[in-house]
Amino acid sequence: YRENDRWETGSSRDLAIYEQAYAWAGEVENELLTDECFLYLYKQILTANTCVSALDDMEGSREEKELLEGQACFTRAYAYFLLANFYARPYGEATMGNPCVPLVLKPDPDMDRRYPATVGMVWEQIGKDIRRALVCLKGKSVGKVHEISYEVCLLLATRIALFTEDYEGVI
Repeated sequence: YRENDRWETGSSRDLAIYEQAYAWAGEVENELLTDECFLYLYKQILTANTCVSALDDMEGSREEKELLEGQACFTRAYAYFLLANFYARPYGEATMGNPCVPLVLKPDPDMDRRYPATVGMVWEQIGKDIRRALVCLKGKSVGKVHEISYEVCLLLATRIALFTEDYEGVI
């Protein structure tokens, strides 16, 4: 709170950085605080899109390609899951036609030309990607603990099912 023109908690630099976020303004970024999350997630989507689109031209066994495809689809599903929850209206029957985030499914780094898809379109793609990831990763063994596995994919699929109120899918 403010008393006698000074803030009781935090420094003036802290106030300058975060004040827009608490002002209910349309724009929360300023010269000190920028939202790196949006761009980071779209870089992850670009990487996933590049992997998926180049599968036919890659060398490797069928199993290696399926593993890569599953991990790329998981990455894209997770990125859109976060984007939809951070930057759009919540999933629900009443919000399906509302604007969500740009839906990019090809390796195109130019985000300036993109327009938001609807909430329904983004969540439909999240569902497609996680289902494809489950198919590709089932029965595959990943060698490293930091790689995306079938079990991790099941966890995200469960979370997606909860958000979309697909309680049979949760089970």
